[in-house]
Amino acid sequence: MKKIVIASIIVTLAVVLVVPTACVRRAEFEVTALNISPTEVAKGEPTTVTADVENISAREGTYIATLTIDGVEAETKEVTLTAGGKETVVFTVTKDTPVTYYVELGGLSGTLRVRELKPAEFKVVDLSVPEGVLPGQAATITVRVTNTGEVEGNFTAGLVVNGTEVATETVAVAPGVTETMSFTLTKEAPGSYTLRIGGVTGTLKVLKPAEFKVVSLDIAPNPVKMGAEARITISIENVGEAEGTYTASLLVDGLVEQTRDVTLAGGATTSVSFLLSRDSPGSYSIEIGDRDEILKVVEPVRLDTGTYLVKELKGGKGRLKIQNELDLDAVVVLSSPEEPEIALLAVYVQSDDSYTARPIKRGTYVVYVALGEDWDEDSQKFLSKAAYYRVPGECEWEETRRKYTIWNFVFEPEFLPGRLISEDEFPSLG
Repeated sequence: MKKIVIASIIVTLAVVLVVPTACVRRAEFEVTALNISPTEVAKGEPTTVTADVENISAREGTYIATLTIDGVEAETKEVTLTAGGKETVVFTVTKDTPVTYYVELGGLSGTLRVRELKPAEFKVVDLSVPEGVLPGQAATITVRVTNTGEVEGNFTAGLVVNGTEVATETVAVAPGVTETMSFTLTKEAPGSYTLRIGGVTGTLKVLKPAEFKVVSLDIAPNPVKMGAEARITISIENVGEAEGTYTASLLVDGLVEQTRDVTLAGGATTSVSFLLSRDSPGSYSIEIGDRDEILKVVEPVRLDTGTYLVKELKGGKGRLKIQNELDLDAVVVLSSPEEPEIALLAVYVQSDDSYTARPIKRGTYVVYVALGEDWDEDSQKFLSKAAYYRVPGECEWEETRRKYTIWNFVFEPEFLPGRLISEDEFPSLG
């Protein structure tokens, strides 16, 4: 009895473990959406091949994706997907031979075109040079370099100064990209330097440093009366090429009285003025830069009517009547037509006063009149409100035993003494 039972159990187990092969179903996959991006590349440039793999069966499985190019297996990838799962498989392809390739993946196909690359080629433009630098000052010189080729390349250029290469630089430039190259140049000697980088030329100007020259020094009025202001004016020129600042110092009798700062561009000229007054008469030394003058400060006077400043006409009977109805004092002068710059007679007549000058010998004379205030006996001229005139034409004095000529001049606001002239045209009284 016991042997029969054991045999029965063994048979039963064998039936349970044996499963017929015909009953097992494999996972099924579908490949869609083949994409080659980009479809055209330069040689050596990568492209991407992708496709979607979907498990369309009811059980998990592994799909072996095989990429073939021109019928030759290039690469495989395993993709394990659960039932109904979907995944994108990605391949990267790089080819160096410029032809069109036939690409296949999972029964789908497409083409990839690989073209020949244009070598790196460079264009140099926009040479930039500072407008001007000082001796010893570093100048930054730049150019822009564009790679017009299709592959990256190294561009090497030299900085050539007056025909001699002084420096070289190398820059890596990607295709279609513009890079900037920089050089630094320092020159000690002023002048113009011709520059060349990669066939592009320019000029670097090394400027002569600022250098100042006091061109002139003028004082007006001079002499000046006590307490009044004299204007001291200098003309300053920057004989250098670079901009700079000059400190103009006014020295009076060797001591600094005032200063002015003036900024000038290279080659420019300007004027600077100082106002100066003194309460004591005397001569004052005025210095600015390498220029010097003497300023005379005087105590003006008012002469009496009839005071002769010059009296060279003697031995005649003629007379000159002067009636000054102006609010300014007058000095009336006679000179010869041949030498009008030399006074033969000069007489002072105060405002609102009159005087008859005598004797005047016969002859022809030119008449001048100076008007003003504050007479300076040293310089023999008015210091304030000065104006100078010449009476039109010439005046003739005749005389015989019984008769002689009297000229009568009336100065009034409505009737000025004559034609206005400059101080330089007025006869000298000295």
